Amino acid sequence: MAVRMSIEVELDGLARRLAPQGANARAVMVVPVSANAGASTITAGLARASVQRGVKPVWLYDLDFRNNPQSDAFRLNGKAYSGALSGRRFWRTTPDNAGRVALRRVEDQPIYVSRFEREPGQVRSLTFLDTPDYWMQARRSAGLTLVDASYNSAAIPLVAPNMDGVILVANARTDGRERCEAEAARLREQGAQVWGVVVNRARTAPTA
Repeated sequence: MAVRMSIEVELDGLARRLAPQGANARAVMVVPVSANAGASTITAGLARASVQRGVKPVWLYDLDFRNNPQSDAFRLNGKAYSGALSGRRFWRTTPDNAGRVALRRVEDQPIYVSRFEREPGQVRSLTFLDTPDYWMQARRSAGLTLVDASYNSAAIPLVAPNMDGVILVANARTDGRERCEAEAARLREQGAQVWGVVVNRARTAPTA
């Protein structure tokens, strides 16, 4: 009988490893090795798998402030919570305080997804910041903090060193071992802890 390991089973195993150790919640960034690696899909699946394992709440930060794909993919309720934690932010806008990061709960799960909200033309520029105290506050508030980084995001070198770990996502059809190792080395040079690589879109061979 052929058996295939589903992505759900694989994410469940990863979620088990990311569960809090005692009172210490974790903050983890998911980084794509290439533009089409599917890191956002993996991050969302990991959030759901973590909730299934009793980790709650899960905060999912989408660093694609322009397109906000995570908040579009989930079905969210209407109530918004400020992403500025005790006045702390990991971003700065020009003009100051133009736009905001809002967290909204997924309708049927204790997952809170971020969205950068602004009026058209309101924000002239946006800069990400190195703010370890922000992510410490997130750890104290959530059971697990997941940060979904878009490919080559300017936020990665500033936010990744403040995470407990970084998980790379590679496209099995295009991203070879060399490319994954080069990305891991680059992140380590920036001060990040690279935990490993999830190989997405792999064609798993059946086993008898």
